[in-house]
Formats: sequence, structure tokens, C-alpha cells
Amino acid sequence: MKSVIAALTGLFSIMAMAFASANAEIIDTKGFGALTCNTLYAELERAPEAERAVIVFSTISWIQGHNSGKNTVLPASERRDLDQLDHNYIADRLDSLCAINPNQYLYMIAEILFQQMPLIDPTTNSLGV
Repeated sequence: MKSVIAALTGLFSIMAMAFASANAEIIDTKGFGALTCNTLYAELERAPEAERAVIVFSTISWIQGHNSGKNTVLPASERRDLDQLDHNYIADRLDSLCAINPNQYLYMIAEILFQQMPLIDPTTNSLGV
């Protein structure tokens, strides 16, 4: 198990470094959340085909990480069940929400997705925090 995690971590690090260096003028220290839908989709159109998957993967991973981190610091009564917030769900909703409001920031999209998830019953909270 540890070797799989190490391999995935290494792969993601390489992909993230490649994406960051290739697109340093667009993605700065504010991170993905500071991008608008317009900027994200413009970058996808401009990026070589080989880089598009990395951009999408990185964006979706950022949204998952943002919402997961947020969930762990909230009181138990405000935590959300993020089980359905997988890559496919996020990609579909990202496309839909960005089509409605192309000037929306990705951190706002992440918040909308978070709020759409059902609350966890605090008496059976499985987050362990």
C-alpha cells in the first residue's frame, strides 16, 4: 500500500511541477481557487493536448482538497458527506456551473459543490475529528 501511495504522490508531484512551470504566468501563489472559469477554459483551449488532462486533474484535485480540508475544521453539525464528490461528479458540475457563470472563481465553485453535499449526522460522524 505504501508503495502505491508513494508512486501516486510522485506522479502527482511530477504532473504538478510540469503544469506549474508551463503555466506559471497564469497559476500563481494564490492557486487554482483564484482562477475564473473563463481563465481555466481559455488555458485548456491554449494548452497542448498532452497537458489538458493535467490541468483538469489538478483543478479537480484542488477542489476535492479544498472541500476535504474545509470539512475537517467545521463543527460536526456542519460537516458534509463528500463521498459523491469524485472526479467525474466534479468535472460534470464544473462544466455546468461555469457555463452558467463564466466569471465565477473556482473557490466559489468549490463552495457551491460543498453546500450541495448532504450534511453528516453528527452522531455517526466518520471523520474521526
